[in-house]
Amino acid sequence: MADHIDNGLAAAIKALDDVVAKSIDPSNPLAREQLKLVTRYLGFLRQRLPHRAEHERFELAHYTTLGSDLLPMSESIVVPGAPSLAAAVQAGQLVLDAASATTLQVQQAVDALTSAISVLVRASAHADAPIRRRIELQVTRASAALFDVRRAWYMPMGFEPDPGQVPSLDQALAR
Repeated sequence: MADHIDNGLAAAIKALDDVVAKSIDPSNPLAREQLKLVTRYLGFLRQRLPHRAEHERFELAHYTTLGSDLLPMSESIVVPGAPSLAAAVQAGQLVLDAASATTLQVQQAVDALTSAISVLVRASAHADAPIRRRIELQVTRASAALFDVRRAWYMPMGFEPDPGQVPSLDQALAR
């Protein structure tokens, strides 16, 4: 069956712009503003939808790598009842290796990894200073690539103060 999502989004944007916009009372500027925000966001989704799977897999690879890099440092930090970073990394790698992994599986693996990493980072506040610094440094170093992807991802929304400093989405995802 053909994918009609792009056509559906284009039709929704056109209907909002051509029909709904004309029916908004001119004395209601908030309604006009909100309609413009909705149509811009639908346009953004339409533009980014073809890259969604690649974006999701990038995040999974990012957090799997970060989790793996943090594993040696996590051994000295025990949080009773906390999610296992090692198990999250292993599960994340299995999803990454599975060509048939669904978007939901990728998202669940990312959620498990980010939860385990967050617990470790919060718990590191009570760890010895050298371990805490190593964890902070690793997370900070890993953040650059993730921030580049997020900045590139949202570039079409027009919020980026210096677009020339942001790599293209393809460049950012390739890192």
